[in-house]
Order: sequence, then structure tokens, then C-alpha cells
Amino acid sequence: MQSAVWSIIASIFTSVLVLVISKWWDPIARYLGYPFDVRRRVNDLVDKVQRLHEIKHDLRRLDPYPSSERCKGWVDDVQDLCHKAQAIKIGYDRCGLNYFKRCSLGEKANMELKKAIDLVGRGNELVKEAKGRPHPVLDVLPQHRQDQLWGMDSYKEKVRHFIQDNSTKSGLLGIWGMGGVGKTSLLKLVRDSSAEYAPCFDHVLFVQAGRGGGVGKMQKAVVAIMGLPVMPDEISQEGIIYNHLKDKNFILLIDDLWGYLDLKDVGIPMPLGRVRVVPVQEYRRKVVFTTRSKHVCGQMGCPNNSIRLECLSQDDAWKLFEDKVGKEIIKNTQLGILAREIVDECCGLPMALCTIGKAMSTKEDPKEWKSAINLLKESKLREITNTDEELFECLKFSYDEMAENWRNCFLMCPLWVKDKNIPKEKLIEWWVGLGFLDASNPSNEGYSIINCLVNASMLEKGDNGLDSTENSHVKMHRMIRNMALWIANDRGHQNIWLPHSDHRVAFPEEEWCKVERAWISSTDTSRWSSSIRCPHLLMLVARPPFLLQFVPNFEEITFLDLEGANIGEFPLVICGLDKLQYLNLSASKFDGLPLELTELSNLKYLHIRGIGSLQKIPKGLISKLKKLQLLDLFCSGTMSDKVQFLPSLMEQLASKTIYLLYFGITVHTGADIKELGCLSSVRTQALCMDRFEDESHLNKIDLELLSCLENMQELTITRSSVNELELEPKEHTDYDEYGLLPDIEFLELRHLSKLQEVTWKNSGLNIRVVVIGSCAKLRHATWVQQLQSLQELTISDCPKLEQVIDDAEANQRAGIFRQLRKLKLEQLPELFHISEQGFPFEELSYVRVDKCEKLMFIKIQRRINQQKIRIDCNRDWWTSSVENKEIANPLFVPTFCL
Repeated sequence: MQSAVWSIIASIFTSVLVLVISKWWDPIARYLGYPFDVRRRVNDLVDKVQRLHEIKHDLRRLDPYPSSERCKGWVDDVQDLCHKAQAIKIGYDRCGLNYFKRCSLGEKANMELKKAIDLVGRGNELVKEAKGRPHPVLDVLPQHRQDQLWGMDSYKEKVRHFIQDNSTKSGLLGIWGMGGVGKTSLLKLVRDSSAEYAPCFDHVLFVQAGRGGGVGKMQKAVVAIMGLPVMPDEISQEGIIYNHLKDKNFILLIDDLWGYLDLKDVGIPMPLGRVRVVPVQEYRRKVVFTTRSKHVCGQMGCPNNSIRLECLSQDDAWKLFEDKVGKEIIKNTQLGILAREIVDECCGLPMALCTIGKAMSTKEDPKEWKSAINLLKESKLREITNTDEELFECLKFSYDEMAENWRNCFLMCPLWVKDKNIPKEKLIEWWVGLGFLDASNPSNEGYSIINCLVNASMLEKGDNGLDSTENSHVKMHRMIRNMALWIANDRGHQNIWLPHSDHRVAFPEEEWCKVERAWISSTDTSRWSSSIRCPHLLMLVARPPFLLQFVPNFEEITFLDLEGANIGEFPLVICGLDKLQYLNLSASKFDGLPLELTELSNLKYLHIRGIGSLQKIPKGLISKLKKLQLLDLFCSGTMSDKVQFLPSLMEQLASKTIYLLYFGITVHTGADIKELGCLSSVRTQALCMDRFEDESHLNKIDLELLSCLENMQELTITRSSVNELELEPKEHTDYDEYGLLPDIEFLELRHLSKLQEVTWKNSGLNIRVVVIGSCAKLRHATWVQQLQSLQELTISDCPKLEQVIDDAEANQRAGIFRQLRKLKLEQLPELFHISEQGFPFEELSYVRVDKCEKLMFIKIQRRINQQKIRIDCNRDWWTSSVENKEIANPLFVPTFCL
């Protein structure tokens, strides 16, 4: 009995002891175990805090000013938790392997994690309640009457199609074009046609962004239109706008956007387009914006969904001007003729037509109209309109947005001939010579600036023609040119920049004292006296005829371009211009450089290419020009059998006393090329191989010997007696994906009387221009199919050439001529076709066919790009040789100019 009692007591004691120990031990064990799980607990806490931030952001948008104590308390609790979580995270990052610190942090993280889970649940309930509250209702947008807009119908139709398109991807459209072209008028036309969209959209909102317009400015405009409450900060305002529009169909029209705008931050619900929220509910959200720059379309996310607004056609421009000036005024025959001249000067720019039309509406004297035409040509708009040049100020906004260096580059463009194409390469050469571009690698940066100016509507793509393409040239709209000259000439108050003009109005010699940059003609110099002084002249461009006796009067000049001046003897007067940095005497006839040239101690860029008669360069001359960075002797010295100055020049360059970032030269042998390759201080970028002999091959030139000239961009091979040219990387050679000559862009083969075969593989894949001329035995040029970047191909005076691509030797592959833009075929009496197979010629825009009597018409596959192709040809050839006219006629626009 006693034993049983003690047994019961022992059992009870054991149970109590186990209970007590477990109550003590469990928290101790859990605490002691925290260090082994602290990382997971801290990460879980951080994730929950991030989720709380998201809920808080959503709640602030839906309920910017929390009215309930429950909501306010939740926000305060979240704020307190975030501070504690941040302290725990910092402590964990710093504690290392300290066991006791990890125990403490693990316990704290576990405690706050439980609070965070509770706050997430409470926050989700608050968001659900906020979404159920009613929203304000929008007043009807007032309609506005607009004047008649000529030339806008096709653009309005494109916008209408976009708005009515139900595609889920079609939610954002950009309209871009130069200032004053009518972008705002088009957008207002869309706004005022909102009745057409009323059944499908709840709201049509029109807001103006303008320069410096950001999220805050946009929000103010949107809430003002819709009558929504104004909030003190952007996040709260975003919530108000979003809350109102999230369940609405709307069109947002944004005018004059100058940079990227985050529509989500404004409060515009995303995504745009046709959005299905629930299986039975869809919303249509459309945004249309206008901008001057195509780049902004890319920033906004619609580079391929944009419309460029072009200037008006001649007919529409006349109708607009006639409307503004008044039909009664120009009923007078003489005034009508003068009015046509003014319309031509405006080049279809609506803002110019409106501004000048209104200014001329009260003027009935023909002399006033003639004066206006002259003033317009001289960029003196103020004297026509009696205003503060609001037209030029409007256009100048685009200029103001540029970086300073881009402005300098842009202001060089109006010096060129009005309405003429500007060669990109020449423009970049100028920029280098004026110090705007680094001479070490100007091409990439130069082309980038040009493309940006085109996309900003400050320049236009060049015309496709005999000597230009839209890729190789640019041009300036007349009013943009006038605006640029207005800027350069101190808002028209001075004449310090003088562009090219054959009909410049004469002004006194004392005015020439102020000129800083000028492109002069014989008309200008014919009025000068021998005593004329130009103390401020820094840049001078002149073409023949040019009187060199005036040169000493330009003491401060740093840039002198006399290319093509046809100078018979080197003008020693130039050697007195000690501040000169850029000198171009290319395409002249002198036979040598004088030693006095060393007096040009600041000379950096010396262009003397294409001077066949050049033979003498004094020993030591080049090495004494310590600042020289560019020396262009490409295709110079070719009138004799050997370039006489070459050995001495190579010796000077080998001395490493100067470093040439650009070197152009003519060579005759493989030894010359090897010597060039050893010049570590010289970057040979232009090479003419004249009467070239390859010592290792009798009848062939293996162009792999050029592999030592890795910077070469321009190559001409002329007057060699070889039968074959070969450029093919040998096995086990290490070249990149572009093979040999990766940077070469221009290739010319001329006067190769015995050339029959060209082998070209995996090399020169960046070549853009190929010229083949006077190769008497060449029967085809199949090798050009290797050139995937080829944009211009000229073949002339090859009497035995029968086809461009020989199908027996051609590779049957896609991509041949895929980038070709210009094709010139001249004096090819045996040529009967391009190829048996047709090519799509997707980018082809200009063709010239001259004296190719046997050529049947160019076969073109059906192509995606339906742009018309201009073809200069003989009328008889067109009518007699065209085959498959039903394909040719819609694609080609013939010009019978030969």
C-alpha cells in the first residue's frame, strides 16, 4: 500500500517536473535556436515590409487624405514597423557570427514579422474599402471652332484610325515634325472632332506640356480639365487622377512634349490600348502626343508607331497663304507672281505662311512685296511683320534644347548653298577643322550628331539623285536655315555670318570688318578694294574663281577652305596666316609645297588630296609642323610614274616627331604598304594604290597585305596591269566577324585594263560605296554580293561587262542588295541584265541608266517598301527595253534627262 502511494507521488512529481522543465526549456531552446534561422526570419520581415510599402502606396492613391482613425492608425503602425525592421536589418548585416547577437536579432525579427503579417491583412481590407467609394464626375469638354486646315486630311485620318483601332497593342501614338508645321493644329482638330468618338469614350482630354513640362504640370492641367481636387504633392495627385480614370474609356491628347514623361506617375492607368479587366468588362485607353523630335517618340515607347508631319505641298501652301493674305490683294497679276515667290521661300511651313500672309494682307504696292522677298531671303523677318519674330522664336526652341557643341555644329549648316544637299562627310570634316569634334574618331560622333539633328527636325534627309542620297547627304528647310542665320547674326541685327550666295546684296567695305564666318563668291570679291580688312574673320570658304591677293588681309583666320580653287602655284601669301589651323587646297594644280609652310605653326589639318601634279614636299617640312593631326595626300602625285615625295615623307613620319590621327597617301608597291604598317604614330585611313605592283605575285594583287592598315576607311586601286584581285582571309588567321579591312567604307577600282577576276570573301563587310570604272576586260561583278552593307554601286565604261551578278557563280542566298539605295550603270554596251534572279531592292531609291542599250529592265521582286524609285534614263531605252511593265510602271518614276 505504502509502495503504491509513493509510486503515485513519484508519477505526479515527474509529471509536474516535466511540465515545469518544458515551460522553462521551450523558450530557452527557441531562443538558443534563433541564430540558426535568423537569416530566413530577417528576409521574411524585409519582404513583408516591401509589401506594406506597396499597400501604403495604393492606399495613398485611393485615399490621399485618410479620414478614418483606423486608417490613420494603420499608417502610423506601418511607419513604426518600418523603422524597427530597418534597425534589425542593419544589425543583422553587422553582427557577423556573434552567437548572442544573432539570438537577440532572431527573436526581434520573429516578433516584428508577426506584426507585419497582421498589418498586411489590415491593409488589404483598407484598400478594398477605398476602392468601393464613389468618384467625381467630369464635366463635358467644350468644343472649339477651328479655321480650315489645308493638307491635314490624311494625317487626321491616320489619327482617327489609331483611335478607333481596337488592337490591344495600339495605345500610344506620337506625332512629330519641325516647329510651326501644324502639330498643335492637328491635335486640336482631333480634339474638336471628339463627337465622332463620343459613343466609345467617356473623356477626351487635351493638355499642353511645353518646355519644362513635367509630371506636376501635367497633373495640374488634367485635374483642371476634369474638375478634380487639387492635392499638395504629386503622389497624392496621382491617386486622384488614377482613381477617376481607372474605370473609364478616355483619349488623352498631349501637345508639345519635349522629353520623356512617365504617364503612370501622372496617374494615367496602365496598360494603354484595349484593356480587359474582368471577363465582361473592357476599357479603351488612348494617348496621342506631339513633339518636335522623333527621339521623344522612342523615349515614350512608340518608335514604330509615330507619324511625321511634313510641310505642305505647293498647292496647299498656296491655298493657305491665299486665305491669310486675302484673295482680293493677289488678284493683281504682278502681286500674284510676287506672292508665289514668297510662298516658295516659305517652303510649305504653315506658320511662316500664316505669319507672312497676315503681314502682307494690307500691302498693295509691288515694291513692298519685292522688298519683303529680299528681306525674307536675308532672314530679316522683323522688317516684314513688325513683330518680335515669333516665327523664329518658335523655331529657336529646338535650338535652345541642344547641347552647346551641337549648336555650334548646327550653325555651320546654313553656310551651304540654299536648297542644296550637304555632304555629311564634308560637314564632319568642317566640324573637325573648327574643333567641334575630336579628330581621333570623328565619323561615329559626327554621324550621331547629324542623325539627332534630323530626328529633331533641324535637318532633313538629302535628296536621292546623281551625286547624293538620303543617307550620304542632308539639307535644310529654308525657314530653319533663315532661323539659324538669324541666330548667328545676332537676331538679324548684324551681318557677321555670310552664307553662300551668288546674288548677295552689296554692302560697304566697313561692314566686312565685322564678318566672322563667310562663304564668299566672285560677286563679293569683285567689289573689294586692295585695302579691305577683315580683322574678325575666322572662317573663310571660297570656290573658283578666287583672288588670292586678298588673303593677307585675313590676319585672324583659323579656317581656310579653297577646295577646287584650281590653284596653279602654291600661294605663298597663305604662309603668313600664322593662326591658321585648317587648310584645304585639294583638287588644285600646283606641283609642290613650299618650305615657308613651316611658318604655319598652329596648323592641325592639311587637306591636299587629288592633286595629281604634286611631286615636291621639302625634306623636314612635315616633321616641323608639330601640331599637325591630319595630312590628306590621297590620290595626289599620280601624274608621274612614281610619287617622288614618298620616300622622304615616310622617313619623316618614321621619326615619330608628329602623330597623325588621319593620313591619306598614294603608294606603288607592297613594300610601301609594309612601311606604312610599321608607322606606329600614323593612322592610315585613305589609301590610293596607283600603278601598283605586288612583288610576290606577277598578275595578281593579294589584298591581304593591307591587313596591317587596320584603320583604313577609303581604298582606290587604279592603273594597275594585274589580271586578278583577291581578298580572302587565309586559314588559321584570327579576324573578327567583319574579316579583313573591317572599317573600310569606300572602294574604287578604276583604269584596271586587264582585270578579269575579283575574289572577295569575308572581308570589308562595312563597305557602303563601290565604284568600278574603265575595267576593259571585266565581265561581271558577282563579288559585290558579299557586301551586305552596300548602299551605292556605280559601274561605268566596262565594254565587256554582260551582267552585274553572274548566276553561275552567285550564292543563292537572301539579303543580296538589301541595303542598296543607288545604282548607276553607264557606258556598258554589252550589259543585258543585272541578274537572272530578281532582287527585292527594299531600299533602292535612285537608278541611272546611260548608254546601256542591251539592258533589259531591272527585275524587282515584290517588296514591302513601295516607295517610288527615281530612274534617270534615255526615253528610247525606256520605251524599247522595259520588260514586265506591269511591275515597272508603279515602282519607277522615269526622268528623261539623258
